[in-house]
Amino acid sequence: ANLGGEVLFAPEPIHNLKKHEKVICSVGFTSDGKTLFSSSDDGTVLFWEVEEGNLQKEIVREKSDWVLANLSQDDKLLFTASADKSIKVWDANTGKLLYKPLKGHSERIDGFVVSPDGSTLISGSRDQTVKVWQLETNGARVIHSLSEHQGYVYALAVSPNERTLATGGTDKKMLIWELPINNDKFLKFLALKHPSFIKALAFSSDGKMLVSGCGDKTIYVWDTKTWNLRYNLEGHSGAIWSLAISPDNRILASGSNDLTIKVWNLSTGTLKTTLTGHTGIITTLAFSPDNQTLASGSDDKTIKIWQIV
Repeated sequence: ANLGGEVLFAPEPIHNLKKHEKVICSVGFTSDGKTLFSSSDDGTVLFWEVEEGNLQKEIVREKSDWVLANLSQDDKLLFTASADKSIKVWDANTGKLLYKPLKGHSERIDGFVVSPDGSTLISGSRDQTVKVWQLETNGARVIHSLSEHQGYVYALAVSPNERTLATGGTDKKMLIWELPINNDKFLKFLALKHPSFIKALAFSSDGKMLVSGCGDKTIYVWDTKTWNLRYNLEGHSGAIWSLAISPDNRILASGSNDLTIKVWNLSTGTLKTTLTGHTGIITTLAFSPDNQTLASGSDDKTIKIWQIV
């Protein structure tokens, strides 16, 4: 129950989804929260019905491994980035490939975000670049290629107002970029050093905080007005691999290679609960639009769905 603003998850997941044959790369919800999509190293993107946990459809079967998936806000377009170094745009309903694959990276894509309006795709790669793609009627083109990182780019996040981009990876730097209005130059205006690699980044939905998950087992919470560190969260015994913030900004979930998910109060930094059950690294996390459900994907090949009680 939601007693005095407390957020508590039931200790057992309501569903344990097993269908993928390899590590889960990404999970996400449709805008109504009724459907979950998941992508995997097995090359597939699956859609699940959340309430019953039933598989609805397999929409994509890639020949390549390592598939990251994103859905447009209107749920019509499915975007995938994979180890074949390309990005693809699919009809999320039929699974039809809409354009020829978008090529530009020379190594696998590890980070991939879509702007809220679906017009801009941003990809980060092991080729050390971040590419910004403009979606057009017959495909997409690279409008910016950012090559400030000196290592793999693992993590990307775009602020809710689409004005700020954060990027991170193996060079232990979180770079903050001002997104250009009408396609001017990108401005890198800040590099925030971390003690270890950065695997996950997330903006709060009000844009006031940016959270980074680091290989030093620590989560850093930054104030986006001053770019000062608000606080850091310690408690995991392994590197942070995934982060998700509930749409109402009340809770932060973190996944680690210590096989646990930790749920924190975002405004105070207090640890609320630790969710256990996965037998592999927690590679991806996502909250439902109504804040009540958390999905976790792992390299144990399963997806778990957790519910607030």
